Amino acid sequence: MIRFTLTHAKTRSLDFFPDGSHLVGVGGTGLAVWVWNIQEKRLVEKISLKEMAIKAHPNFFLENVAVLPENRIVAQAGFRQLLVCKWPNTDDIQNLQWDDHYPTWMRPVFGNSAIFCHFTGSRKFQLLNYDEDGVEQFEHLEAKVGYSSIGFRGDVSRDRKHIITGMNAGIVVSQTSAPHEILANLYMGYVALSAEFNPTGDQFVVVFDKHAQVFQTLGGEPCCDPLKHTRKVQRATYTPDGRRLLTATTDGQLHIWDAQTYQLLTSYDFDVGHVKTFCVSSDGLTVALGGEGYEVIVMDLDA
Repeated sequence: MIRFTLTHAKTRSLDFFPDGSHLVGVGGTGLAVWVWNIQEKRLVEKISLKEMAIKAHPNFFLENVAVLPENRIVAQAGFRQLLVCKWPNTDDIQNLQWDDHYPTWMRPVFGNSAIFCHFTGSRKFQLLNYDEDGVEQFEHLEAKVGYSSIGFRGDVSRDRKHIITGMNAGIVVSQTSAPHEILANLYMGYVALSAEFNPTGDQFVVVFDKHAQVFQTLGGEPCCDPLKHTRKVQRATYTPDGRRLLTATTDGQLHIWDAQTYQLLTSYDFDVGHVKTFCVSSDGLTVALGGEGYEVIVMDLDA
């Protein structure tokens, strides 16, 4: 296991380049995207978006960041715009805005081949990607419920057939072709902090309080007992091959589970303050996580 740290204050979002060569992050109070070279273990660029972003309030900052193919960096600025640039030629920055509703949340999906966006008011979802000419393409997805009071919005399966959306004390799974036909309506008893499909889309994992639990997509039957943690779980995600399930707790611990037997394989304890985000490289061999502290931890997973 190889581990090193990168200096970055109060990290809100992280993502790897598709080839795993670089890591991007947003955090602190500045309107900038940080780009680190993983092999060289150093910061190579700080992309300022200050001139492009329309400030909506005095404490305006970048919320989320994701990287699409061709190293196209997408940053969510506040609650009303997406800022896009293509690394390393980052001078040409595209500002995507909408007059009638605003993007309030986004996350990468399908192995970073698209961005899953949620829009305020309309409770609508959009998939954003780019064609061969670099023109943005949007695909509308319907869902019965598209709201959560704490920031979790949902996930969509790789085949685009199923969608998870959050509500105050549970989640709803529905079909994108028939959003009012509910496949599962699960009451967790706690606010769901995240929910994500596995790579094949037949199962999904939900995070609530100090637990992570895996369910069947069709019917919502639990696949295992809740995976218990000593502290609140911030997020759970699968490795791209679907063999392992990773969970991160708010106190800086990373747990790795076997995704078939649901047995705990190993745990790591990092001193990064309150964990806010973590990401896995496309080859499933590297993890980065950060939070309220002043460091980002980058670690190679055992094969």
